[in-house]
Amino acid sequence: DLDSDNDGINDIMEAGGIDLDGNGMLDTLEVLVPVDADGDGILNQNDIDSDGDGIYDIVESGMFYTDLNGDGRVDGIDTDRDGIQDEADGISGVFGDLYDKDAIDTDGDGIRDFEDLDSDDDGIDDEIETSSDFDLDMIANYLDDDSDDDKISDLIETANDQDGDGIPNFLDLDSDGDAISDLIETNADYDLDGIANYLDLDSDNDEMLDSKEGEGDNDKNSFADFVDPQTFVPEIFTPNNDGVNDLLFIRGLKNFPNASLVVFNQWGMIVYDSKGAYMNDWDGTFRGESSSTILEKLPEGVYFYILNHNRTDSPQFSKPQTKGNFYIKP
Repeated sequence: DLDSDNDGINDIMEAGGIDLDGNGMLDTLEVLVPVDADGDGILNQNDIDSDGDGIYDIVESGMFYTDLNGDGRVDGIDTDRDGIQDEADGISGVFGDLYDKDAIDTDGDGIRDFEDLDSDDDGIDDEIETSSDFDLDMIANYLDDDSDDDKISDLIETANDQDGDGIPNFLDLDSDGDAISDLIETNADYDLDGIANYLDLDSDNDEMLDSKEGEGDNDKNSFADFVDPQTFVPEIFTPNNDGVNDLLFIRGLKNFPNASLVVFNQWGMIVYDSKGAYMNDWDGTFRGESSSTILEKLPEGVYFYILNHNRTDSPQFSKPQTKGNFYIKP
C-alpha cells in the first residue's frame, strides 16, 4: 500500500522522502526510516494527523484533495489498486497531475506543514489556530498571518486573551474590549507607554478610558477622541475635608505638565491662580493676587476657570486652553 492511511500523502513522503510525480515511488536513492512526528506511537504513514495538532494531514498537505465526510482520508476509488486513491495518484488520478505532489512547507523552515506544529511560524500553534477560516479569506487560520483581518499580524497579536472574553487576540476584532475595533486602533503606540493602542485601555494617556471617549471626533480636529488628549475638569468640587474630592483634580494633566489654572468668582475676581503648572492640589481656599496669601474657604456657588494647556508641539495638543465652570459645595 503506497498510501497506507489514504491521506493523500504517499508513505515515502511521510517518511521524509520526495515523490514529485505522486506515483508512490521514491525519486532518490536514499534509504528512508519511518518517523512518528508527534510521538503518539503511530508512524506518519499510518497517522492521519502526523503532528497531533488536530488538523488532518489531508488538509495540511495543501493538495486540496476531496474529503466530504471529514474522516481525514481521500474520497473516491483506487483504479490501479496501488493503495493511492485516483485523485491523489500521479499516474491514474484524474486530478493528480494538476497538483504539486510534494506536501507544502508554508513557512519554509524545512518542516512540512503536516509535521509542523506552527505551519505559518507566527508563534501560535496550529492546534490553537485550527483549520477554520475566521475572516473568510479562503486561507485557514493556521496558514493565515492575519486570521481576523484587522491588519495586525497574528505574530504580534499572539494567542493571549487581553480582555478575558474567551477569544484570543489573533481572532478578536476588539482585543482590549473597549468597543473600538483593532482595525481602527492599530498596532501603533500613541502615548509611547509600551502598550499598543489595540491593547491599551487609555491610548492617549489622558486618564479617560478609550471606551468612554470612543472613536468620534468631538472637537473636529481630525483626530479620533481616543487618541486626542483632553483635560477634564469636574463639574462639582467638594472641599469639605471628608477625604473625597477635597482637591480640584483635573484629569489629563499628564499630557500637559505645564498647564496653568486661573479661577474666578461670579464677579470676575480671581480667587485662585496657580502661577505656573497646576499640580491638582487646590483645596478650594481663596488665594488672591499672591499665591502666598491664604484666606478662608470659598463659599458655595458657581466658579469659572481658564485652563491654559501651554503645549503646542503637535496638532493633537494644539488647543491652547479650555474654559468652563464648576460648582463648589463645601
